[in-house]
Amino acid sequence: MPGDKKMFLALQSLEMDLAKMAAMYWQLTNASILDKILQGTVGYLTPRSGGHVMNLKYYITPYDLFDDVTGASITLNEG
Repeated sequence: MPGDKKMFLALQSLEMDLAKMAAMYWQLTNASILDKILQGTVGYLTPRSGGHVMNLKYYITPYDLFDDVTGASITLNEG
């Protein structure tokens, strides 16, 4: 399909940027995994390796699960 290569390059670039942001935080703070999840710039990042996709773990406060305008709860799906 036309454009697939551009999409892949964009995702690859995003992945590299997130990995660099995470590495800078880790080098500056020497934080534990919990601190990376709670206070890190991108959370806890596990880079892509051996056919496994990149993984991000981060904390969302209960307040973040409500829409600012309507006040309705937002459902997050893991997938």
